Amino acid sequence: MCAFRKPIAVCLYLYIVISACFSFTLALSKTWIQDNNWETTRNWNLQRLPCAGDVVKIDLVNGDIFLNSTTTIKELAFQEESSIVLGNSAEVVFIEEHSDSNTCKGGEISFTGSGSSDWFDPNNWQTVPKLNEIGLYSQQLPCEYDVVTFPQDSSYNVKISKNVTVANVFINGKKHSEHEFQQYITSHTGIQQIQLNKTASFHITGKECADISGCVCDNGKYEDYICSFVTCPKLKCDQPVKPFAGCCSICGNLLLLNFSAGFNKASMEKQIQKYLKEFPEVIFTSTKYEEQRIQIILWDVSTSEQPKTFHAARSIRENLLADESMHIIAIEILPKKSSGSAAESKSTSVGTVTIGLIAAGAFVFVLVVLFIFILFKRKHSRGVNATNTEGETHNVENPGYLEEGVNPLYIADLEMDTFGFTNALAVGETSIDEDTGGKENPLYEPAKPAGD
Repeated sequence: MCAFRKPIAVCLYLYIVISACFSFTLALSKTWIQDNNWETTRNWNLQRLPCAGDVVKIDLVNGDIFLNSTTTIKELAFQEESSIVLGNSAEVVFIEEHSDSNTCKGGEISFTGSGSSDWFDPNNWQTVPKLNEIGLYSQQLPCEYDVVTFPQDSSYNVKISKNVTVANVFINGKKHSEHEFQQYITSHTGIQQIQLNKTASFHITGKECADISGCVCDNGKYEDYICSFVTCPKLKCDQPVKPFAGCCSICGNLLLLNFSAGFNKASMEKQIQKYLKEFPEVIFTSTKYEEQRIQIILWDVSTSEQPKTFHAARSIRENLLADESMHIIAIEILPKKSSGSAAESKSTSVGTVTIGLIAAGAFVFVLVVLFIFILFKRKHSRGVNATNTEGETHNVENPGYLEEGVNPLYIADLEMDTFGFTNALAVGETSIDEDTGGKENPLYEPAKPAGD
C-alpha cells in the first residue's frame, strides 16, 4: 500500500509508530536544560536581555556563550578564557548612542550564568516525554537504561564527579559511542562543555530497558549527594510520606506493589488512568524500585490533602487486585490511615506471612523461656531427690529438714508434676496408710470446745 499510494516518508513514519507500539523498550530520554546561551533570560543578573544602550560584562569564567541571533549593545567586556560562539546569521552590533530611550534606558548588565553545572543536580535535567516525577529526584537524572541528549545550538558546562552509566548519548544531534564520547570531551569544544573528573568514569552501553515490568534506576547509591542540591518544602499534612528515590516527603499516598511473572508496567499504568477518572484532582507516577516491587505515588494537584489520595489509593488497590490479568500479588498503602491492615492480596500477602512468622517465633521463644524458668523454680523449691540402688527414683521427704526458701507455714503433701505444679488427683505409689489428716497452721491454735 505504501509503495503505490503513500510517499516514502509516510511509510517510514508508519513503520516507526508500529515498531514503537510493539516494542518493549522502556527507555526515557533525559535532556540537559542548563545552558550558557545569550538568549536565556535567567543567565543575566537583571533577568532581561541586553539592549542597545547597555554595557555588557561577561562574568562567566572558562566558558563559552552561545549567541544565536543578532544583538545590539554599547560595549562588551570579557573575563579571561571566556568567549562568544556565534550561531548561523548571528552577530553583535555596537552603537555609541541610541535614540529610543523608552525601550532601553541603558546601563550595565552582566552575564552570570544560572544554576549548577553538576551532572548530579536534578534541576539540570528534563525527562522527555515529561513525566509526573513528584520529587523523585534521583530518577530525574539519567539512569543506566536512559538516553542522554545535549541540545543543539546551545552552550553548556557539565561537571561529572562520579561514575556514570547510560544507554546512549546524543550531542548536537549526533549519537556517540563510548569511544566517540571520550574523543569529544578531550577536544577543544568538548573541554569547554563537559569536564569528567579523573576519578570518575563514563560508560555508554547501548542497552535500553527491555523488561516489560520496568527497570530499576541505579542512582540510589548517590542519593545523599543528589539530595544535597534539593531544598524540601514545608508540608501542611499530618502524615507525609517519603517515596523511594525521593529526597523529600510529600502529602499523598504510596502503593507498594508485589507482582509475579507476566506483569506489564505499561498496562498497569493504563488501568490506573481509568480508575483515576473518578478522582480528577489526583495524579500519579510509578517506578520500579526493587526487583518484583513497584511503587505508585499519588498526590492531589489542587489541595495536596491526603484524604482524597487515600480514597483513590484504596480504589486502585481493590481494582488491581481484582484483575487477575495484572499479575499482582499484594499491594500496601502508605501511610496507613485505617486501623486494619493496609496490605491486602488475593491470597496471603508477603508482608502478612512475614509478620505471622515473626509472631509465631516470638510466641515459641516465650514458651521456651517460661519452661526453663519453671524447671529452675522447681529445682530450688522441691525436696532432695534420691535414687535407690535398683535405679528407681523416689521422693524422699525429710520432715526435720527444710530447704532454704521453702515457706514453713505452707508445706503441701501433694506430688509435683513435671512442670512443678501440684497434682491433687494423682494416684500412684502413695500409701493408703498415709495419714491424710488435715494440717494445722502453727500460728493459729484450733478452737477448743466451750467448757474444756
